[in-house]
Amino acid sequence: MTLTYTKAAVLMFLLLLVKSIGFSLLAGIPLGLGAFATTMGLLLIMAAVVCFIPEKWWMPILYGVNVIVTVDVISNLLYMDYYGAPMTVYTFYQIRNLQGLQSSIGSLFQWIYGLYLLDLIVLPFWRRKVRLVSGSRKPVYFYALVLFVMGAVLISLKPARMILAERQPFRKFDSLDLVKSYGIFGHQLLDAAAYAKGLHYSLSPSEKQRIDQWFQQKHTKKQDLSLAPSPLQGRKNLIMIQVESLQSFVINLKIGTEEVTPTLNRMLKHSYYFPHVYPQTIEGNSADAELLTQNSLYPIKTGSVYFLYPTNVYRALPAMLKKEGYHTLAVHGDEGSFWNRNAIYPSFGFEDFMDISDFRQDEKIGMGLGDKTMFRQSVSVLKQKGQPFYAFYITLSSHMPFEIPEKKQHLYLPSDLKATQIGRYLESIHYTDEALGMFLKQLEKNGLLNNSIIVLYGDHDGLFLKDRPAMERWIARKPISNETWWREFTPIPFLIYHPDIKGETRETIGGQVDILPTTLYMLGLDHKYSKWLMGKNLFAEQSGSAVIPHGDYAQKPIFITAEHIRSGLSKEQQEALDVSDLIIRGDYFKK
Repeated sequence: MTLTYTKAAVLMFLLLLVKSIGFSLLAGIPLGLGAFATTMGLLLIMAAVVCFIPEKWWMPILYGVNVIVTVDVISNLLYMDYYGAPMTVYTFYQIRNLQGLQSSIGSLFQWIYGLYLLDLIVLPFWRRKVRLVSGSRKPVYFYALVLFVMGAVLISLKPARMILAERQPFRKFDSLDLVKSYGIFGHQLLDAAAYAKGLHYSLSPSEKQRIDQWFQQKHTKKQDLSLAPSPLQGRKNLIMIQVESLQSFVINLKIGTEEVTPTLNRMLKHSYYFPHVYPQTIEGNSADAELLTQNSLYPIKTGSVYFLYPTNVYRALPAMLKKEGYHTLAVHGDEGSFWNRNAIYPSFGFEDFMDISDFRQDEKIGMGLGDKTMFRQSVSVLKQKGQPFYAFYITLSSHMPFEIPEKKQHLYLPSDLKATQIGRYLESIHYTDEALGMFLKQLEKNGLLNNSIIVLYGDHDGLFLKDRPAMERWIARKPISNETWWREFTPIPFLIYHPDIKGETRETIGGQVDILPTTLYMLGLDHKYSKWLMGKNLFAEQSGSAVIPHGDYAQKPIFITAEHIRSGLSKEQQEALDVSDLIIRGDYFKK
């Protein structure tokens, strides 16, 4: 079979076009005229560049481009399936996090994604059967000029249309907006340009004043002056536990006669329990949850603070408690480099950080050390530290894809539920709950429990909106409305435990940004360190409210109160997110 180089190149470009458009279809993103025109335009400009390359190199180069596009598209599809948003430049800072996540990624791979790989397998065999020849060609610059002009015109269509409508053509509400408007590759180019622009951000005098005024206004608002002093204040140890993927609906949940979280259920008898606290993470996932609870700042809009700003100056909980004479320690069963924790924790004020390398690795579950052995081995370290101490634990075993070894599964589930994502999730939460029970017994045995306040919360949801049909079948046993989903199945638990507390459930609505000021109140330190906190003390709130930024849970920000759930934010609510973003990107506290 004989074919000209030009026709073979056209075939390759058609394959690239199909793969590019296929991303939108598989990701469930509407393919608008702007996205199609931009994609076509970029491919035509690339063809113009290829015109200047000798014909014999066309096929190897285009095959290489095909491989890159295929990897890019599949990676974005998998990322979309997990995070609900396409990848950005900041995502590549998190590449090291992929170590240990192979099973999580594999569980997201759909058979249809494999179709993207077929042509890469077939093309080498097809190339052996085809003899490529040169066709009659006009001067190369003629082809290049025509292709470039056509590509430039197509790329300009969407921005020109928006400018004529007096709208900002590259305004970015979130990464999905750019994909809808300009396609996956248009999004990536614009995202790269935005990244380069904001790489070395410096606050202007007006932006510094804007931040100052925001905090001044926050503290001049009417406060609840009748709030009694904390019943637990004093130099008690603080143990804060961030539980992987823990959601409120599992608390007191029974499957048949089996309690999913018997330890947590018992803890409620001696806890202040807030069941309506919402996760506010964006692209940083567990790291965002830590940022929120250790600093009472919202995550940045794109990327992870842990990778982008690890050396900033922070006014974080461990730094506050160091000033009060506390020893500060973080404990996690994964590599210290995961989420760049070993780099940012010193900036938060942690004196010590125990990661997997500091433990005897006698129990490996999923991504790292099992929660049971992590808790068990760390108690002796707490006892040696001297009191008071602040210990921040990050659990790991209930991480997606929720795979607990069969011999460690102690939750009886019906066989058809056991094999589902929900069944695996419940089993993993039950395992971590058992680990918590063992930890409490060890603290008591070592004389630490009575002199310690335990703060526990979930980092983010483990089951998302895509799991609602299965939740309706196995958990709710009836249809779940949108409002019910937000109010009952999205919140994460937040509880403050001490043996002297008489159990109390407080219905106040809040977010993870409120956990730090509430904890400082319990320690009797809220008035001393509350000046630069964006959250509020939930004990001083009546009904409360929460802002859910766009990201893991919502394509657009959502505002939740006891009376309503509203899509979109007021100017005042959006200002809080914007100010937090400026604080971090501009290293505001460095002054």
